[in-house]
Amino acid sequence: LRVLVGVAGAGKSTIAHTVAKNCHEKDIPVFAFFFSHDATDRDNPKLLFTTIAANLGHHLGAGSVITTAIEKDASLLTASITDQFEPLFLEPCMQYSKDTPLVFVLDALDEGGDQRLMHILEYEIIKAPEHIRIVITSRDKLSLGHLLTCQHVRSFGIDIMEASNLEDLATYTRHR
Repeated sequence: LRVLVGVAGAGKSTIAHTVAKNCHEKDIPVFAFFFSHDATDRDNPKLLFTTIAANLGHHLGAGSVITTAIEKDASLLTASITDQFEPLFLEPCMQYSKDTPLVFVLDALDEGGDQRLMHILEYEIIKAPEHIRIVITSRDKLSLGHLLTCQHVRSFGIDIMEASNLEDLATYTRHR
C-alpha cells in the first residue's frame, strides 16, 4: 500500500490519474475511485466496494464469485463496507492471476474516508494477495490516523516548497 500525502494543489490527483492512465496503457488492470466532498455519492466510502466489485466483474471476469456472494447474502449491496470487504473485494481479487498486478487507486481519501475504511486499510488489507497494489492520495496526515505507521504502508510526501518543485512551478508559469 502506497500513500501520497500533500497539501491542496500539490498535484496528488494528477499523480493518481497518471498512475491509472499508465497502468491502463500497459494493460495492467487498474481500478480507481476518486473521493470528492462535493459529490454525495463519493464523499464517503459507501459505494467503494460495490463500485470495485462491478468493475472486477465486468473487466476481469470475477462476476461469478461476486454473484455467488450476493446470492448467499442479498444485503451485501447495502451492507457496511466492513461486511462488503471480503466478499466484494478480497475474494474476487484472490481469483485473479497472480502473474499480473491488480492496481487500485483511491484518490482524495481525506474527502471520503471514514473510520471503517481506515480500519480496513490498517488491519484487513494485509489479507489481500501480494499482487494487489493500492495507491492512496490524501491531503493531511491527521485524517490518516495510524495508517502511516503500519508496516505494510509506505508513505510519500509532496513538499511544494522543495527547490526542485519550486523550479518546476517557475518553469510552468513562465511557459503558460
